Amino acid sequence: MEPSLTIAMSSPRAKARSLAAPTQGLLDSVSLVLTCSTKREMINDIIDHTLDETFAALADPTRRRIVELLQSGPRRAGTIAEDLGTSRAASSRHLRQLDAAGIVDVAPDPDDARGRIYELKMDRLIGLSAWLDQVEAHWNEQLQSFRVHVECTRPQ
Repeated sequence: MEPSLTIAMSSPRAKARSLAAPTQGLLDSVSLVLTCSTKREMINDIIDHTLDETFAALADPTRRRIVELLQSGPRRAGTIAEDLGTSRAASSRHLRQLDAAGIVDVAPDPDDARGRIYELKMDRLIGLSAWLDQVEAHWNEQLQSFRVHVECTRPQ
């Protein structure tokens, strides 16, 4: 199997790419992870990276609150700031981080060329939910096995 090189760009919109080419003159903003892996492992690495970005973005309570606000539908940036009780600059910073993590989608406001409308992108949240379901299934299985063990070893 030929080694592959996974390159994850640090820019918000860049996606992980797999290359088998020399890496001369890469920018400082590129982080390299050399892996010898199957396609399945490469896909898992990308999924893990996506989950890491999602968890990092949702680690902040303000960003989680924004996600809660957007569950009811798309909102203007100014409305989000008002509902949060924060300045527009502060909410804008959080919205940029959510956008960089792929959790929200941003579109120009059709009524105001300077405004932005934010909407949840469900694919990242569905991926997070699927991962949490796997973790829950694992622990349910472990707890069920423990229950059977306790019941079998319990004195009657």
